[in-house]
Amino acid sequence: MEETSNQGDVKEEIIAQQNQENFKSKIKVSKKLLFALGILTVFIVSGSIWVLNFSKNVSIPAAENDVDNDTSVKTSQQPTLPRQWSDCDDVRDVIEEENTIYVACLGGVLILDKKGNVKDTLTMAQGLNSQTVTSLEKEGDILYIGGQKGFNIFDLKEKNIRGFTSDNGLISNSNIELALDRNYLWVGTFEGLNRYDTKTGEMKSYQGALGNNSVKDNISNLLVTPNAVYAIILAGDLNPGGVVRFDKKTEVWEYFGPKSFPVDSSEKYNQDRSRIDLYGLALAGNHVLVGYSQKVFWQIEDKKDGSWISVPGSSQITGQDSDSSLYLISGKSDKAYLVLNDSVAQIFSYNPDSKQIAKVNLGNSNFLKDVGTGMFGYFNVSNKLWFYSRTDSFLKWVDLKTLGKGEITLQNRPKNFNLIASVNGNAILVNKDIWQFKEGKFEKLKTISLNNFLQDSSISPTFQPIYNTSKIFIMTQSCGMGCSKPEAVVLDYKTGEAKTINVSSILNVKSEFGYGGFRFDKYDFKEKKLIFSFEDYDKQLIVNTTDFSLEEKELNQQSVTPLTNIETICNLAFEFKNDVFVEKSCLEKVENNEFEWELVSGQNTRLIQINKQTKQSSEIQVIDPNATPNIEESPFSLYSIRFIDDGLWISTNKGLVKYNPQNQGWKIVTVKNGLVSNDINNFIINGDRMWVDTGWGGLSNIPLP
Repeated sequence: MEETSNQGDVKEEIIAQQNQENFKSKIKVSKKLLFALGILTVFIVSGSIWVLNFSKNVSIPAAENDVDNDTSVKTSQQPTLPRQWSDCDDVRDVIEEENTIYVACLGGVLILDKKGNVKDTLTMAQGLNSQTVTSLEKEGDILYIGGQKGFNIFDLKEKNIRGFTSDNGLISNSNIELALDRNYLWVGTFEGLNRYDTKTGEMKSYQGALGNNSVKDNISNLLVTPNAVYAIILAGDLNPGGVVRFDKKTEVWEYFGPKSFPVDSSEKYNQDRSRIDLYGLALAGNHVLVGYSQKVFWQIEDKKDGSWISVPGSSQITGQDSDSSLYLISGKSDKAYLVLNDSVAQIFSYNPDSKQIAKVNLGNSNFLKDVGTGMFGYFNVSNKLWFYSRTDSFLKWVDLKTLGKGEITLQNRPKNFNLIASVNGNAILVNKDIWQFKEGKFEKLKTISLNNFLQDSSISPTFQPIYNTSKIFIMTQSCGMGCSKPEAVVLDYKTGEAKTINVSSILNVKSEFGYGGFRFDKYDFKEKKLIFSFEDYDKQLIVNTTDFSLEEKELNQQSVTPLTNIETICNLAFEFKNDVFVEKSCLEKVENNEFEWELVSGQNTRLIQINKQTKQSSEIQVIDPNATPNIEESPFSLYSIRFIDDGLWISTNKGLVKYNPQNQGWKIVTVKNGLVSNDINNFIINGDRMWVDTGWGGLSNIPLP
């Protein structure tokens, strides 16, 4: 890929650059023409041209995926191909078929054998519309994949893929929920329902036609029965919630709103019944069930009696004062199974003959401890219940016929990837344990375990070796609506011993939304100090690296800078020789001999270049990787900058961008080059390859472009 200094008409120019090796000329194609042809993206990966066309199949070029145990891939013979590992720290759906398990993850699709070996991965690099997968359906060799930007149809045998978005008639691209019904694929979205005919390709929309006079129906669950299709509509500001039923014979929709569900006079939930929050759908015999807080309702599936009836005693499972909720498992059997969302999950069965609920006794009460919570933690596959595990294991299962139990652990890799650094050329990951990529696979460094010291690992934790020692300072924190308590540990890289540092003891960094987020400001080599700032807090935390004692420093108003997710750091590559870290590879400034660079946050983050000799500064207009036509929709954001070798690398939410200050040229690395997604968390460069960790995506190891 050549660099270009032409800032004008970026979209057309980048397309031309990506095709010049194959077409031997720069071809300028307008965006209007591309869409007229139905082509969304044209690019080259490993010498193969990819054309994403919603009306035709896309062949997937060969690539090294997460197949360390698959002898069909010879890594030594394919050293230049991308390698990918999907992040699966949050499971959204599971399909089990003979000896294969398909898992929907926030980073794509994992295809496993029953021993936990990853046979293949499907990510945006293989053509998925989105790195986040929310729902799966499968029939024969065809895998239907729902995500946050529409859905895909993937042919497992032919290895080709088709994508469907709002451009093809979907009401919305978000929160896709799938359900197969013979030749129809029902597609629930954030704003309504679609029905896709898998034989003819016809897409039918049911927005505003569900019988509830609403223009926006957020579909959370789908259930296909012999006579009907049911869907839960989530309650919101513009919708009271409820259930809709599509009669297959008459093709008429019927809406059941809050007043369709009886509420006891003593019920503390929603006395006026102006809205209702329902969870899960299930079919037991000819009873359709839906859950509401601690209550369960049922109706006859064949509509002889269309009323919803409260199951006696269902509200007494947890007690009225409990915050736990019942989630029904979407399945079809002689009984329906419900899971109680609590500190320890519990399973209940519903018998349609007796209309009673009973607890399922598994014997080992701790088996379901620490499994996933909420409606995304439990999945029904045939006669099994599958649970996402938040411990070292990956998935747990319960056989509903025999009540046998088991679990699966991913082999030779962690569940998620927080790429931190490289040590002596080997990629190092921190995921409560230290993982090292060596000789073609990940291995856990058994002498180094952080399980007893770190409960959470953030998207990009601090990982700072202390020079002339064998010590590493690690500080982590998880942030969402608020932040968890910051945790820190000093790890001896030589012995594997670790010591907890109570960083919150010196700073009262807790707010009404939790703890303030921290930022690693710098490592002061001369003073031997690590310096951190905290959000909404006017003091700095200083860690003395000689004895790891703590102190705080007052910040006056002039010295306080807005805390953002912007970071200015170097390539995190370290050398460990003679039992100490010896190379100062991290500088306090991002610079070369001629310029310095910094990211300045405001309404929009700006990249500033400072001439060292003249002291003049100017803003650099970063080329947006989204300039090429694709289906990425979020605003362009800059995250971090690093100067490595001869270029300034800028991580963004649309890819990794390299700027050459000598000729003002650009290179752009995206999913077209083998990344799992375009939202860049962290990256390091080792020789002629780079490691890239992406948000809600996973890890990629690709050749330098």
